[in-house]
Amino acid sequence: MFYYIDKIEAIKGNSLILATHSDRLKNFKEVLGENAIEYNGNNLPFYITYDEKTNIIREATEVEKVKRGHLKLEDNQIVINNQIITYDKKYQKIVEDKVVNKSLKELIDENIINFEEAKHQKRRGFRQVLLDKLYADFEYKDKVFQMGEADELNFLRVKSAIDIATTSNDSKAIINAVKFLKVDIPDDFETKIKEIINDKLTLSQAIQSLKINWRLKDNSVHQFTFAEINNVYLMWILRGTSAQEEYTQIASKVMSCKNLDELEAIKWV
Repeated sequence: MFYYIDKIEAIKGNSLILATHSDRLKNFKEVLGENAIEYNGNNLPFYITYDEKTNIIREATEVEKVKRGHLKLEDNQIVINNQIITYDKKYQKIVEDKVVNKSLKELIDENIINFEEAKHQKRRGFRQVLLDKLYADFEYKDKVFQMGEADELNFLRVKSAIDIATTSNDSKAIINAVKFLKVDIPDDFETKIKEIINDKLTLSQAIQSLKINWRLKDNSVHQFTFAEINNVYLMWILRGTSAQEEYTQIASKVMSCKNLDELEAIKWV
């Protein structure tokens, strides 16, 4: 859609529409006057700005809207990168056009929290560090696995198939567990499983040698054996266990602090 706007009003930020047309009007200035300017788009922005250098109309920025009084910011709002950001003035502040958390010292000095509350807040911050460590990506053989909470379920499915193979005497249950994962299986797979059902070591090896397509962090798909997927899962668990032990020690150290200097000296990233 082509909109034809009065330039004088556009300079003021007003969109006075002189005409609209589905096709471009070749000689629109002759028809509508010298002050007519053209805007092409599905919809004309409600708040506009006329750019004198380029002689075009564009949507007004948030800053321009505020300056013109079209938009009023609340006391806890600021425009950053043309976005209105709402922040908690009690616990946050603006530094170089960025919203940052106030330090524990600032919160205590402003009587927002006391020292005991500061220790609990510090511990909560480290709890988030722990979660970040637990669910950080995992690199294996130059491949990066995504290890979010939802991804863990996929690893558990593979582990369950291996576990069933080593504990169940029901060949049908084992076959169904593998088929559920939609992996490529040999033509003689079912027959082979029935033959080795009582040899748990051979059965486990057969299951772990199967290959499954796995979507990685970069969204690419690669094949891995069940054994490899299970190994990644095991190493991820061990990494998480180590992080949990670190957190337990640091949390204890935090809660035993006697003063703010001790508390602020504790770091964990």
